[in-house]
Amino acid sequence: MSLLMWRLTWPLFIAIMLFVVNVKAIDLSRLYGHNMVQKRSGFN
Repeated sequence: MSLLMWRLTWPLFIAIMLFVVNVKAIDLSRLYGHNMVQKRSGFN
C-alpha cells in the first residue's frame, strides 16, 4: 500500500519542488537581475 501511495505522490512532490525552485529563482532574478544586466552591458 505504501508503494502505491509513493507512486501516486512522487509526481506531486517533484512538481512542488520544481515550483519552489522556480519561485526562488524568480526572487533571485528580481534581486540581482538588474545588476547582472548592467555588468553584462558594461563588459559588452
